[in-house]
Amino acid sequence: MRLRLQTAFMSKTFERYLLLGSLAFSVLLASLGTSMANLALPAISTAFEISFSKARWIVTGYLVATTVFSLLVGALGDRGGHRRLLLTGSALYAAGTLLAAYSPLFGLLVVARVLQGIGAASLVVQPMAIAAQELPDSRTGRAFGIFATMSAIGTASG
Repeated sequence: MRLRLQTAFMSKTFERYLLLGSLAFSVLLASLGTSMANLALPAISTAFEISFSKARWIVTGYLVATTVFSLLVGALGDRGGHRRLLLTGSALYAAGTLLAAYSPLFGLLVVARVLQGIGAASLVVQPMAIAAQELPDSRTGRAFGIFATMSAIGTASG
């Protein structure tokens, strides 16, 4: 099923750039989720009065969830639709972010980060599948390169 964004005011080229930009933003968010938490670990360990090594579970939970759920999310996207899984992943990521922001307990913060990681799996996997499906074959390599660049930018700037 093709995504249809085109209106009378949008050219096919503009539609592709809009699609690629929104997919690249998804990849950027997922990579920012890792690096931002790494930078905040000293403040988090102080705020929750826990050791730095215990605070690392915030990052570890996110990365394990993203890694474990990437294959599952990809398979579900093949069956249920990549757009639907991308939107579901975005909602999970947002819910995890809100829960993490207002977590009064360290355990709840770790759970929120795991939820974020599950959403992040979709934010990484589904854009590649959608790009392969929606863009011409001559443009998919460029799209994947943009996704890799966004991932690196997110990791470096978090």
